[in-house]
Amino acid sequence: MDPMQFLIAQAAGLNSPFGESSRYRNIPIVTETLSDGGQVRRVLRRFLPQPESMATMSEHSIQMGQRLDNIAYQYLGDPELFWQVCDANRAMRPAELTDHPIVHDLPRRIRIGLPPGVPASQSME
Repeated sequence: MDPMQFLIAQAAGLNSPFGESSRYRNIPIVTETLSDGGQVRRVLRRFLPQPESMATMSEHSIQMGQRLDNIAYQYLGDPELFWQVCDANRAMRPAELTDHPIVHDLPRRIRIGLPPGVPASQSME
């Protein structure tokens, strides 16, 4: 893309500096003016969705040594969507789901959720 067109699209909010699978993809970027006149661009805060607003695609039993990026690849086809699994399980850090794979003598089961607004029936077709 022509650099000028990229800048125009960026200013209009049409492009994101984040990849398609980034959790920050659709979060607005703002420019703030500092007290010394300098400017800083930053991403606005991302609020975690409520897991109840996410359709469950599947469930997975965690095994010793498994990593969330591998689980995301297995179910969602993209290891960078590990954050989506975290969101579906109210986990701020991926290690919360994988560090302790056994809970009450049973394998920890986690939800593989879909983004809010995506019904399970459409994504499973």
